Amino acid sequence: MRRALPLSVLIVACGGAARPVVPANHGVDPTGGGAPAGSLDEARAALARGEAPDAICFAWSTATRTAACAVDESSIQAGAMMAVRFIGDRPAEHVYYRHPEDRQFFGVEAEFIDQAALAAIDQALRDGGFVAWDFAPRELEPGAEGQVGAVALRRSRVVTGDDGDPMTGVWDTFTDTVEARCGGAWRPVALPATSFGSPIGEVTIATLTTPAGQLVFTASWHFGIEGDSGGGADAVSLPALCP
Repeated sequence: MRRALPLSVLIVACGGAARPVVPANHGVDPTGGGAPAGSLDEARAALARGEAPDAICFAWSTATRTAACAVDESSIQAGAMMAVRFIGDRPAEHVYYRHPEDRQFFGVEAEFIDQAALAAIDQALRDGGFVAWDFAPRELEPGAEGQVGAVALRRSRVVTGDDGDPMTGVWDTFTDTVEARCGGAWRPVALPATSFGSPIGEVTIATLTTPAGQLVFTASWHFGIEGDSGGGADAVSLPALCP
């Protein structure tokens, strides 16, 4: 699985202006959509082992204006799923690992890797002329504002309560909100509450821009509570935030 199975959400959007967030990769022009990152061999090898590539979005096709992104979700008590989702002008998704929900998940088991799905992913990467790509994501921390292209964003993540049992363990619950500035007003971005807006654990939000000018958000997520732990990755494209 991906490093500690983070959750990521990707959003195609548009907006206003705010102070910039420092790029995570200082060697790449933050407005240029990233840069080629060598061979896809390492990503293909990771997929064949039932793992996710190191980067959430790991490949780009200029011909199809599409990004290849690894999505996943897992929990000891609820199983696991891994897939490659193509986001852009040629959307598609191929699930290559599915762990039974009624069987506790502690790691990838080879019998549940779908070899046909892996072959379909590999063929799609080849047919689209995908190349390994460093999208140069930039983190948007809680309480911070950021700017990517013409989009102004701000994020808050606040404790709203707690859950659990005082006898065995209690953990905080959160509300996570991202807003876009449209003209002079801030508007909430509608995101999946069960993935991007996870009420437990930790979420790291970042932004990136594809070579086609699409604005993308990623959110890495993981949790650990009494009797369960896990995380995941999701990918969602949205219409323009400020039409």
